[in-house]
Amino acid sequence: MIINGKVDVSGALKVARTAGKQIRYAAARSLTDAAEDYAKVITTIMPQSLNQPTPFTLRGVRFRRATANTLQSAVYVMPIQAGYLIHQVDGGSVSEQKPAPTPIAENQYGNLPRSATKRAKVFTTRSRRTNKLLTYQRMGGKRRKRLRLLAVESTVRRYSKRWPFYDRARTRVPVIINRVFSRHLQAALAGARW
Repeated sequence: MIINGKVDVSGALKVARTAGKQIRYAAARSLTDAAEDYAKVITTIMPQSLNQPTPFTLRGVRFRRATANTLQSAVYVMPIQAGYLIHQVDGGSVSEQKPAPTPIAENQYGNLPRSATKRAKVFTTRSRRTNKLLTYQRMGGKRRKRLRLLAVESTVRRYSKRWPFYDRARTRVPVIINRVFSRHLQAALAGARW
């Protein structure tokens, strides 16, 4: 005796597809909540880590929302603020290549040419011996001309890690995602069309 039976699983597959979409939606909401929370936290600790950051610097931290298709959210710093905040995050040394107001090159003997120093009242030159920027001011009148050294700048600046952007993210973001995921999943499953 042979008994044949058929089971209709189309309803179960529809439920599984709907549940999968709702899980992706809940994950996207959790990632967005974690990114928004972390952007607020890292902006709050910025004045404690950095020396009196300006409002422009504080407004530089932004976040991008996650979608159900991408499942990626991001916390980032706007490009202008990132240009100078990256040194506070990574540390290290940076060689400065600032343009001088009126650059004047030394002659073959390491001296400043007299004709070049007459053109500008304040000018900057780079010393070949020490590789430092030297800022001079032309002093005196027609008879007594002399140069006064105003500033000596080092071409290398050293930075220490002061703003824990990545370190704080590694500890805070997973905690926020785990805390809010179950709540978002319950809300998504409750509002789904089965």
